[in-house]
Amino acid sequence: ASHAVLARLARRIVDCGVRVEVAVHAEARGSAAVSLVLTERRADQVARRLVEAGVGADVVVVSGYGSTQPVAQPGEPGPRGNNQRLELRILGAAS
Repeated sequence: ASHAVLARLARRIVDCGVRVEVAVHAEARGSAAVSLVLTERRADQVARRLVEAGVGADVVVVSGYGSTQPVAQPGEPGPRGNNQRLELRILGAAS
């Protein structure tokens, strides 16, 4: 299922002619350094799938943020799992 979603997303990126950032975030568990490395790897895997589906490698920026940009803080109501996420940001027109 995720391959089909990424294939559809890749078509939209190509059709719209945009540059994108694949940004992966993690929960604040364990080592911050390990979390950073793991999110970089996950972002790279998603970017590779997009490239395999036809997106130019030059229009995909890979960013692993680890747990440095939480959307939910410990003690706040709501799921902390929201901190573990993948975001796709449009950076502008592809050149």
